[in-house]
Amino acid sequence: MSKRTNAEIVTYGLEDATVTARKISINNDLTSNFQITSPWGTATARINIPGVHNVTNALAAMSAGLSMGFSLEDLCSSLADIDLSPMRMESKNLKSGALVINDSYNANPTSMNAAIDTLLSSPRKHKYAVVGTMAELGSTSEEAHRQIGSRLTDHGIQWISVAEPKYGGEDVGSWEDALSFITGEKSQNSDAIILIKGSRIAELDQLADALD
Repeated sequence: MSKRTNAEIVTYGLEDATVTARKISINNDLTSNFQITSPWGTATARINIPGVHNVTNALAAMSAGLSMGFSLEDLCSSLADIDLSPMRMESKNLKSGALVINDSYNANPTSMNAAIDTLLSSPRKHKYAVVGTMAELGSTSEEAHRQIGSRLTDHGIQWISVAEPKYGGEDVGSWEDALSFITGEKSQNSDAIILIKGSRIAELDQLADALD
């Protein structure tokens, strides 16, 4: 693409880019610290929303801002105070110290795998997931759900699906039933992280709201 335009080209990524993130570390609350390197300088940044994939999203925004003349310091400062829409990688600490990630606004294979990557990146020892349907996948639905279920199992995550047997694991009929899976020992473990993820039709936001 760069050969087809006279515009200034600024790339971003985790390597071999104009603006890169290095030395990424994941905190216990799933926020990320990293070093930004660019032609505009080098700085340390912290992004206050969960997800390694959001580091890449932050680089995209930083690249645009730097190109427009915003200072590196101001842009890094803004990363620590991002407000997301509700139910999008929304984190909540339970009274026990367990961490809930409510990503129940929408789901597709790409976002589901990104959420699983986030779960796996957590330094917390006990990892759980409640997954609802990934809607509107058409003829790929069966295989897509099966692959996600297999990935959760292969990585040793304890998980359950809600009203979606295509994942191929333990399936319950409602979010209330899933609440029974989560409450008790799982939600009382201070070193636990619980991912709640599905399309809006699964109504898993009600499960996230019920946990305290």
